[in-house]
Amino acid sequence: MKNRRSWCAAFCWTAALAGCRGKVPTESPATAQAEAAEGAASARAGSSEAAPSSEAAPSSEAAPSTERDGSTESLSPADNTFETHPMLAQVLAERSLWGAVALYDTQTQKLFCSAEGACDVPLGPASTFKIPHALIGLELGELKSAEHFFKWDGRAYSIQAWNQDHTLRSAMEVSCVPCFQQLARRIGEERMTRALTSLEYGNATLGGAIDEFWLDPGGLRITQLGQLEFLYRLQTRALPFRDDVMETTIDVIPKVAGDGTILRGKTGMLGTDPPVGWYVGWLEWEKGTTYFATALRGENDPAKLLEARRAVTVEALRRFTKLASLK
Repeated sequence: MKNRRSWCAAFCWTAALAGCRGKVPTESPATAQAEAAEGAASARAGSSEAAPSSEAAPSSEAAPSTERDGSTESLSPADNTFETHPMLAQVLAERSLWGAVALYDTQTQKLFCSAEGACDVPLGPASTFKIPHALIGLELGELKSAEHFFKWDGRAYSIQAWNQDHTLRSAMEVSCVPCFQQLARRIGEERMTRALTSLEYGNATLGGAIDEFWLDPGGLRITQLGQLEFLYRLQTRALPFRDDVMETTIDVIPKVAGDGTILRGKTGMLGTDPPVGWYVGWLEWEKGTTYFATALRGENDPAKLLEARRAVTVEALRRFTKLASLK
């Protein structure tokens, strides 16, 4: 049933982003600095977030599964229609945040969005693209393993963490843009386009220089549903790439392990007007896997998004799963 408040929230979110069309996503040095520090903060798994609310946990009765190759599998996010979830909107409202939170839960096989229509807005992926980027590099042989060596080019970057050699794993942790720009140039436009098309990742369009298309001035766009679908196919090894490539990619996604849980996720920031902060990934817990794609819009304080994008996602997951100890 359509809800006036949900419709307004979705309209405002979409309208605000409409002003960004034609403008190009970028990742500023300040943003990258914060993302570089985030890996260390996540590893500490410290949290000062609010305690869980009394929102109902998902039903323990799972929906029917589909069969393929003799194994039981859950439906993918693309097989479902978004349902609005009041709790997700509440978490945003409590922090006076604009944007949307999307969840896909394999136990209930339901797809949730914080407001009707708000999770279907195409956005540049920014540093969340490092996940498919690593996947493509490994599949094409341009990356050899999680410990693949990136030689520092000697340039003095404003982000201190970039001014050194890296492995694929550490480059993911500090969101090393120059490292992945090196990789993109080695892959080239033709192979990159073929790979994006094969993965069905967003609009599969570069629309800019080979080492900038996911940043500025690039044309790659993906919705929150598209993020969920890609992550689901990666985690379930359903992408048209080798299993060992998918395993390594999953292994290098920054993670926080807790009491019976593993939270994997990657942040990103669009330097558009207004800026948009991403956090995408999945939570593995005793009742299954819950995928998430959060995209927050900043008004006059983009720095607020740097912490809020992960904090609001973890709080939503905590309430949804009733895992009070989730960090």
